Amino acid sequence: MCLEIAPHHAASRRHTGNVSTLSRYNHDMFDTPAHAAQTMSDNRPADVAIIGAGPVGLFAAFYAGLRHMSVTLIDSLDVLGGQLVTLYPEKYIYDVPGFPKILAKDLARNLIEQAVQYGP
Repeated sequence: MCLEIAPHHAASRRHTGNVSTLSRYNHDMFDTPAHAAQTMSDNRPADVAIIGAGPVGLFAAFYAGLRHMSVTLIDSLDVLGGQLVTLYPEKYIYDVPGFPKILAKDLARNLIEQAVQYGP
C-alpha cells in the first residue's frame, strides 16, 4: 500500500511515502521521534482519495490498506491526527468504543499505528 499525504491548498508541498512512513508523529506532541514524509515526485493515481487525516481518515486509510488499495490522504495540516493532536492532545476522550477514557494524542497514535500495519 502506498500512502500520499497531500495538503489541500496548491501552494503546499505534496508528500508521499509508503504506509510505513505514515507514522509522522509531531515531535512536540508525542514522545516518539518524528518521521518526515518524502516529497511526491510523480503523479501516480491512487485507488482511494481520503479528505482529512483525523480519526476517520486514518481509519479509512487502514481499511483501504486491509483491502490492498493505495491511498491519498488530503489534509490542510502537516501532522496526522487532525483536531485530536492540534487542538486538545492532552484532553481525555470518553466516547471511543473499548476505551473508558483515552488521551486524544494516545488515540491518534493508536490510529496511526493501526493505519501503518498494512505497509508493503
